[in-house]
Amino acid sequence: MSSIVTSLLSRARSWWQVRRLHQRAVGHLPQINPPRTYNEHIVHRILFDRDPRLTVISDKIAVKDFIARVVGEKYVVPLLGKWLRPEDIDWSRLPRAFVLKPNQLSGPFVVIGDQTSVDRSSVVQLINGWPKARFKFLPHIRTEWGYQGIEPFIMAEPLLKAPDGGVVQELNVFTFGGKAALVRVYKGRKLTAERRDGWFDVDGRQLAIRANHVQSGVFALPEAIRREAIDVAQAVSAGFSHLRVDFYMASGGLMIGELTPYSWGAQCRFTPPELDFELGKLWQSVDTTHIPTYESSAESDLTT
Repeated sequence: MSSIVTSLLSRARSWWQVRRLHQRAVGHLPQINPPRTYNEHIVHRILFDRDPRLTVISDKIAVKDFIARVVGEKYVVPLLGKWLRPEDIDWSRLPRAFVLKPNQLSGPFVVIGDQTSVDRSSVVQLINGWPKARFKFLPHIRTEWGYQGIEPFIMAEPLLKAPDGGVVQELNVFTFGGKAALVRVYKGRKLTAERRDGWFDVDGRQLAIRANHVQSGVFALPEAIRREAIDVAQAVSAGFSHLRVDFYMASGGLMIGELTPYSWGAQCRFTPPELDFELGKLWQSVDTTHIPTYESSAESDLTT
């Protein structure tokens, strides 16, 4: 298939799919000329941003070299191995605990807490279903342009732990034009009822933001961690209109899990919905003073 035909099919498919998913998620069709909301800016990027670096940072393997070159190896989660097929995973060369991920998808993962007791055939079956479950039609053409052409691998990374030995916590820095505007901190395991989050501005004030129905909590964000995360995020985001820099707060310090250019695929449900418009303003200015703080908000479901 020629590159011109692929490009036309990609943009047509992207416009059809992101319109449908955006409307289903947030309740209205996206406006893209000009975009107003946070989600609409992501739609605009999906359709029109062809920065060649997007294909590098969207590849969870290739991005490791990018991160190391810009901010140093200490912020890179080590790669333990990569395989074209799940049947090829060399379990004997892996530690007792690790994580398996696809390098060209965002979201799927398998935590192997103890490979001596895991059902390997079930893991192989699950991994085989990753690309098939999401891309049944024209699987070589991705909605998000940055993922197109990435050679698919199954990759293994260490199972990171928090400084206290517990579940590693996550921290996201949202940058616009290379400048940090928001910091989001998570506690609790992914995809469980214990999951909580807290949003902050760059000065450490907690903001009254909720996204995708994650329960919010009153958090303490140490200044040293916040400042380091912001400095590192701004360095790796230089030259990009927007990036979400996803950190792990691991026992060895901050490590970057991935760089996310298409947050939530333009399908984020903000509470209240008006926040989608308020966060959309960050593309023009990283001023967050118009966003209510936790103390000034009438929200009553933030818990400690």
